[in-house]
Amino acid sequence: TALEGHLNQNVILFVLSIALMFLIPRITRRYLAKFESLLSATLLTLILTTMGSYVFHLDVERIQLSASLKNIGDLSTLVATQWPTTFSLDIFIFALPFAFQLAFLCYLDTLLTSLVVDKMTGEVTRRDKELFAQGIAGGVAGLVGGIPGAQATIRSVLIIKEGGTLRIAGVLVGVFALVEMILFQDAINLIPKAVFAGILMKVGYDVFDWTPPRLYLKELFRHPVVNLHHFFSRHDDEPIYVTNREMVIIIGTTLVTALWDLNIAVGIFTALFYLHNKVLNRKNPIRDLKPEIESEGFSDQI
Repeated sequence: TALEGHLNQNVILFVLSIALMFLIPRITRRYLAKFESLLSATLLTLILTTMGSYVFHLDVERIQLSASLKNIGDLSTLVATQWPTTFSLDIFIFALPFAFQLAFLCYLDTLLTSLVVDKMTGEVTRRDKELFAQGIAGGVAGLVGGIPGAQATIRSVLIIKEGGTLRIAGVLVGVFALVEMILFQDAINLIPKAVFAGILMKVGYDVFDWTPPRLYLKELFRHPVVNLHHFFSRHDDEPIYVTNREMVIIIGTTLVTALWDLNIAVGIFTALFYLHNKVLNRKNPIRDLKPEIESEGFSDQI
């Protein structure tokens, strides 16, 4: 939905937030290198833009945090009241399809995040261990009235961009969020929503893999599509590019996810991928994703 308040002022804060997210790391790296790890671009952007909007009395929509948590006692009371008291086979059968759908969605989100994080850090995530732990955590969260979750791509990229290197950083994000909800509700309610929109836009830029479209456009200019046969052809002697069929998979998955549903997008284009490779065109398959030959790995060869 559209943000409330003055449109131009919301837009200014949105653009200013994006600009600060790009500029602050450059400034700290150049002039305050010794303190770079302590100067979070995200936190400084939040503070500066929130202070500016408050000082100049901008007519913009702000965060509305109205949680009933005031102390740790309130948290324990909330957990106690959410604990299920009725178990039956009918309830289990009713909840099972929703549980499978949610688990599938969370697993997809975690696997996607692991690909992004591994590429940014050079690590290799133990995905089986990650998903096993996530399943246990999701079950426990559901028992106490929480919403099961997954690895968050946006949060993970933010942590890495801010210099976080240990996995405990992800755990502490949840701890700090709880502390903020209890102690700093009034301060959080001053933050304009347009600022968060700008920060998310910058993180989306960081997450986006620019290499496939860049390689695809480079190949498209070299070999323009002149007929349907050429569109589906592939030059095996030139592996350092993205083919038309691979771009169809990428764009199709993106559009269906944005306009419809992530589960549907993954199901449809995974099925199309295997239908093409195993049935329709086994002699000229679409390449599978392999970490050692993924397109990003060719960036230093171009």
